[in-house]
Amino acid sequence: RPGGRMVYSTCSLSPVENEAVVSEILQAASLALVDVRGQLAMRTSPGLQRWKVAHNGQLFESHAAALAAGVKLHKGFFPPEAPHLLPELSKCLRILPHHNDTGGFFVAVFEKHTLDHEEDGTAACRGYDSDRDEDGEESARRKQLEKLEQVATAGSAQERAKAEA
Repeated sequence: RPGGRMVYSTCSLSPVENEAVVSEILQAASLALVDVRGQLAMRTSPGLQRWKVAHNGQLFESHAAALAAGVKLHKGFFPPEAPHLLPELSKCLRILPHHNDTGGFFVAVFEKHTLDHEEDGTAACRGYDSDRDEDGEESARRKQLEKLEQVATAGSAQERAKAEA
């Protein structure tokens, strides 16, 4: 549904498990991050925009630096290269153990959108309508359900065989 929300949360403070995952989601899906930091009655910190990735005692600032050292790590472990994504990551929130006498948590709230193009070619963010059946999947599902209902209500074995066909 337009404006539908999804929460990604971990009890980890590792940016590879948190901001890196969020960055990959933002690049792959028509979702936007929602800044909810002011809605919690606890002290929070913004998501990280930069981090280093550790591997066998070495720290790497970028995928290129890891490759230059002969280390193959997934590109998605590192901060995004797209500069427009960096400020988006600050909309995530980190709950640090020493700030609230709790465990450490990470939370990102996504809102569902789809990217359309205006007549002039510029991108526009629009709500995604999950009720539209553009690929016919819902129609196929309804037909299958009707068939199953016919089977369930058929009286004889011959009628059930006919309905299943």
